[in-house]
Amino acid sequence: MSAPAKLVLCVIDALAPAMLERTVAAGAAPTLKALMYRGLYVPDCVAAFPSVTPVCAASIVTGAGPDAHEIPAMNWFHRDEDRYVEYGSSLRSAQRFGIARQLTDTVYNMNRSHLSAQTPTVFEALDDAGVRTAGTTYLMYRGRHKHEPQRDTALTRVASTLMRHPVFGQVRPRGADPIDRAGRRSARARVRRLRWRRRVPQRARRHRDGRPFAGPR
Repeated sequence: MSAPAKLVLCVIDALAPAMLERTVAAGAAPTLKALMYRGLYVPDCVAAFPSVTPVCAASIVTGAGPDAHEIPAMNWFHRDEDRYVEYGSSLRSAQRFGIARQLTDTVYNMNRSHLSAQTPTVFEALDDAGVRTAGTTYLMYRGRHKHEPQRDTALTRVASTLMRHPVFGQVRPRGADPIDRAGRRSARARVRRLRWRRRVPQRARRHRDGRPFAGPR
């Protein structure tokens, strides 16, 4: 029995069709060109309104418009809480409304209290169907799996003073979570290999028997 096909959702923020087509025509995006020609390219699709990242990201993961998923804009007035919600439109806004408040709204509230509970995300629907989902750093991540804040390093202990609450998301793949120890080890290994490749000429990257040498692990 063959393994079920896998699906990868990639989002390139603010990439307009005209910009994509110019880049592909210039030969600067061969992978995107291959995806366009091997798959289905829809250049005249209509974005959600307003076409800002939080609204469009919510529409992508829910398949619904802002009237249903209830993420209305990049910044908006919350009538029930009598306050202004700012998801990170600028540094000046972060300073004005407070970085802690902005991070709380963007990291927690956008996916918890702001995103409508009546509009399931694709991650929740797949989790309910028994399909394993995983994700890295996408703005909309709500799933069925509970993730507690990590406090095993100095950096995470500092971050946890702001991010104290658990979140519900996807099952993150090993190495994608910056808190994951194995991920940190693999990231350090990649940095070592990159530094080695910069120092050692291409012709010297071989074993004595002529086989290519990939570099330090």
